[in-house]
Amino acid sequence: MKISSINVRSIQNTNRREIIYHALKQTDADIICLQECTIPYANSYKYLESGWDEGKAFFSGTNKSRSAGIGIIVKGSHLKIKNYEEIIKGRVANLEVITEDRQETNIINVYAPTDKQERCDVLEKLNILLLRQKRKVVVGDFNCVIDEVGGRRPDKSAKLLKTIIKEHQLKDTYREVNKIDKGYTWTGGRGEKKSRIDMILTSTEATVISFRIQPVFFSDHQLITAEIKEGRTIQRGKGYWKLNITLLEDKEIKAKYERKYKEWTSLKDACPNQIEWWDIVKEKTKAFFQIEGKKKKHQQTQELKKLQQQLEEYYKIENAGIGMGSEIQEGKRKIEEYYREEEKKIKFHSRVKEMEEGERCTSFFFKKIKEKKNKTQLKEIKTSGT
Repeated sequence: MKISSINVRSIQNTNRREIIYHALKQTDADIICLQECTIPYANSYKYLESGWDEGKAFFSGTNKSRSAGIGIIVKGSHLKIKNYEEIIKGRVANLEVITEDRQETNIINVYAPTDKQERCDVLEKLNILLLRQKRKVVVGDFNCVIDEVGGRRPDKSAKLLKTIIKEHQLKDTYREVNKIDKGYTWTGGRGEKKSRIDMILTSTEATVISFRIQPVFFSDHQLITAEIKEGRTIQRGKGYWKLNITLLEDKEIKAKYERKYKEWTSLKDACPNQIEWWDIVKEKTKAFFQIEGKKKKHQQTQELKKLQQQLEEYYKIENAGIGMGSEIQEGKRKIEEYYREEEKKIKFHSRVKEMEEGERCTSFFFKKIKEKKNKTQLKEIKTSGT
């Protein structure tokens, strides 16, 4: 199971939220915990949930602090949701899931206040919550450090957090795989302030496979992801194949397929009947589009990968003490630009004629895409002379 955490620095604005959601969809995490969502308390958070079409989404807001608000979003349906509970509105929430190895695990999302005393109050309540949990993963922005790095020393709240880690036999997933590097997750000011205040803590019986710190364009915090193995794993089947219909809009791929299809017509004489020939063509068609789809996806992601790697290099240089503020901002701008272009593609593929320039990419468009896919069926293939 892969769990990510990111302080999003607000998802209240619709356009900003959609761009962030789209960026998070590109991650390979099973569960993503969000902090500093800046959402007020509400009886329903459908306006936040509806934009996330990858799986279930849970949010908690409060009117006590403008910057508070947390969310837990799930990718896919392979994790069964057993229960969701708000512990402290806008600050702490618990999502109980049943993993693929049929074990109940509690994912606890924490956004600790910047005020030291308020932070201690939140951690005290977290301490009580953990008494009734067995398998658990505690994720979030704790706004305090347990390592003396970056010029920020552990305070009273940090000592309390260290006590919680010890008493509940939790382990710091980052330190499990990296004993030396500072692992900064937040950079403030012009880069002169750095600290590791974002963490993923897990029960001692879990095995930490990997940990990644990844810069994002929409926050001064970095996205952290831990891959955790708990118990035996269950292998999934291959499932069923669906044609990516956007490939049919690529003129080069379309022309290439038509040439292939003409080649396959020569197989008719070798088949006892038309049905068997058609079964062969269907398999070849599937293999063709799978290969072409992978090629196109690879091409599309290369640019983003290059930009992301460049941004990570800028952060490494910055952490070494060389100012890279302008390069980092430019790198973030380019990545944001990429995702905005992706958003335009989503709008285009929905084929909604009434769409006006500047109209938001809401769940309405995603619904239209799904409707289009349901209606689009390849019943026959026609070429000249056939």
